[in-house]
Amino acid sequence: MSKKTLGRRIAPQKYAWDAETDATDYEEKRHADVYVFCELHGDDPLDTAGWTFYVVSTAVLDQRLPNQKSIGVKPLRNLDPTISTYADLKQSIECVNVPRQEA
Repeated sequence: MSKKTLGRRIAPQKYAWDAETDATDYEEKRHADVYVFCELHGDDPLDTAGWTFYVVSTAVLDQRLPNQKSIGVKPLRNLDPTISTYADLKQSIECVNVPRQEA
């Protein structure tokens, strides 16, 4: 993937394994609580300062893009993601991670 493109799969999936219960969930949905997208700005992928991270809750994806299968930079930015550095990524994920309402 080039530095200027960001396209990631966000389609709901049919299967997910729950490590806590050792059970498989067969409901088609986005099983993650949070999605983290990253974009490389520098030349060295090992230099964490060259990365920008975009953190979006699955609840936002489910509300605004329920049937979307992939996402690019512009649509991602339109979701008003939390933009983070590598150093602040854990805190960003924790702030965005809001429990979803189960149907």
